[in-house]
Amino acid sequence: MDSRLCALMASGGGVCTWREMVRVAPEWTVQATCRAGRLVRALPGVYLDATLLSHPGTETPVLARVEPELARRAALAYADGRGALCRLTALDVWGLPPATRRAGVRRRTDRLGSA
Repeated sequence: MDSRLCALMASGGGVCTWREMVRVAPEWTVQATCRAGRLVRALPGVYLDATLLSHPGTETPVLARVEPELARRAALAYADGRGALCRLTALDVWGLPPATRRAGVRRRTDRLGSA
């Protein structure tokens, strides 16, 4: 792999967008690296380092063949700031533990039979 792409992949933890790659290397270099199988398209415009795939060469979707944290980062790169995360995923992305006690949430009691 081209040294510039290698450095970019390393800084992104194995996840990169097409836009980021063509900023540091010519488009033909990126295309050649993809054709050689060193980069894998995970989502439109988002590529992963092929060495991070658990079962290369299978027909299983790419995001199913990587660690969940890497798949999440690929989805975040695809959203490019235009998406929203559920509360637990957002906590995980920011490295915060989920609350062990749900503050302010009470059980609803059934009062149908009471007068």
